[in-house]
Amino acid sequence: MPAAVPLPDHSLIAFFWHFLRQQKGGFAVLLVTFWAWPINEMAIPYCINRMVDIMGQEGRSRASLMSELARPVAMIGGLLLVNEVAFRLHDYVTARVIPRFRANVTAAVFAQARRHSHQSFAGQMAGGLSSKVSKLAMAM
Repeated sequence: MPAAVPLPDHSLIAFFWHFLRQQKGGFAVLLVTFWAWPINEMAIPYCINRMVDIMGQEGRSRASLMSELARPVAMIGGLLLVNEVAFRLHDYVTARVIPRFRANVTAAVFAQARRHSHQSFAGQMAGGLSSKVSKLAMAM
């Protein structure tokens, strides 16, 4: 077992960042997919608005109307494809990253608790300590 790195105890953000750093790539992918959804939700209505504006113009030939509608329709198709890929990628990465993240938190906190003296355990029930550690991992 590698040497344990001491857990940061000066702030909650530092404690949280300690474990996020261990899987930077996975959490970066989750962050990008979180950003992709609202951008997608804003861009599709814009494309529909653009299509309505194009169709509302009078005196256009059918060929010019279709050529101008091609771009917003293609953008909607591309946005829907990006949205679908983001959903699937998010689910895949979540299934890979979150269990490992919780396991890292649980293992580190248990290792930290094992370093305490026997007297600190004498005043508390072992089940209570393990319950607190598992709840901490789930809460993060």
